[in-house]
Amino acid sequence: MDPYRAYGDEGAPLTEGMFSGQDGLTLAVQEPCATGDLGGGLGTTTAGTIMSSVVNTSGRYWAVMLCGKPVERARCVVQFELDDREPVEKVSIADGKLTQVYLTRPSDAGTATLSIRRTAVYALDGDVLKEISRTDEPYKP
Repeated sequence: MDPYRAYGDEGAPLTEGMFSGQDGLTLAVQEPCATGDLGGGLGTTTAGTIMSSVVNTSGRYWAVMLCGKPVERARCVVQFELDDREPVEKVSIADGKLTQVYLTRPSDAGTATLSIRRTAVYALDGDVLKEISRTDEPYKP
């Protein structure tokens, strides 16, 4: 589920990058973001990261969304959401590709055990980002 778009076609109403819903959902735009040309019909696009959580839970989910401004108000669409507690460290756009660096863990590790720094590269396939490569390196906090 795209937490941003759960509030209709216009998305959640962010005020200074934040939203808190009556159902306990909190959305917060995060620092890693980048603007560039991904090619296709998108033109200049901003890739933003947004973190979602629900009050009284420990889960934190980061997502990458593409935002364009075809009219008065920016329109953002979440492209993919990472697993619980996998923070995005960096996002960049160059040569028509989006590169994301985030922390993750092996599938058999606990949710609080971040041990991999992953760099994933995406390119547009139509109007959706598809992963075209990834590299992993050890991460030690």
